[in-house]
Amino acid sequence: LFREVARWLDQFQSWLKLRDRVERPSDWKCWCSSSDVHSVSALVLEPASSFSRMLFSIMILRLFMLFSLIGFSNSCMHDRLKIKLLRGAQSYVGDRRVSQTSRIRINFDTRFIQNSSISAATQAYIKVLVSYAKDRLESILAVHPVSGNLFVPRNCTATWIQGPSAGACSIASSVNQCGEVREIPHEHLDALTLVNQNGQKKILAAGTGVPDTDLLVYVTSTKGVCDTSTLAYASPCHLDQMDRPVVGSINFCPGVIRATTDASQIANDQAVALHEMIHVMGFSMTLFSYFRDANGSPRTPRCPAAPGCSESDGAGDPPY
Repeated sequence: LFREVARWLDQFQSWLKLRDRVERPSDWKCWCSSSDVHSVSALVLEPASSFSRMLFSIMILRLFMLFSLIGFSNSCMHDRLKIKLLRGAQSYVGDRRVSQTSRIRINFDTRFIQNSSISAATQAYIKVLVSYAKDRLESILAVHPVSGNLFVPRNCTATWIQGPSAGACSIASSVNQCGEVREIPHEHLDALTLVNQNGQKKILAAGTGVPDTDLLVYVTSTKGVCDTSTLAYASPCHLDQMDRPVVGSINFCPGVIRATTDASQIANDQAVALHEMIHVMGFSMTLFSYFRDANGSPRTPRCPAAPGCSESDGAGDPPY
């Protein structure tokens, strides 16, 4: 069995030709490999012993085979989504590059599927699917934990570009969205200070935040941009100060998702839910350029100093 696993791993490693821009994000304590996130994704904690490495290697193979089969039953539209990323600071204890890590805490907010057109049985089925993804990912991933409550940054639509208030927000949107969630709950929002032309400040108060959470994911089931072959799609919405996704969304297409007792269909739907969650965590064409090295420095040069930056590129973002 071990020889067979080793042979498969050799074939897997030779097949998996990583693009130069795909690196291991230093903020996740895992080995992360991706060739095409629509066909293969593998997330495994760095093991301490050779026996653990063997077990995790088997897990890599299982995930590889699982994700390579998804495309035959459901299409993935992630790279066709228009993703708008906002950045906001979270609170961490000590230096995140050297502090202790712990198992990631994923919080799925499922309140929004209760207002959708799907049946109660399908709502319950979606909760089972995201619970499966939560259990699998929490069992293999460790991160630098958020200290205190996690807050969702507000959408600042205009900032001062010069003068004493340079960099400060001047106008905030009245609508804060994430994926198909058109209004993020106020209790999740962070505070935001607005500065007018006279230097006067107005503080938009924070909510209570979300406790015991390192990644907040809003779960919806609306038509959105669904097609007839897509079971679900997902994306990150908000990054922290080190570009780690901390808020995202996953939408299950109401015309495709159905509660079922068929074991093979359940396995397929669980695989899709897990696949989409890996997109939320940063395995996305949109986010590869946000990865950082072991010292926390961006692997891709950032604007405004990076070559190729335009007026539409925000400070701290890679050029598009």
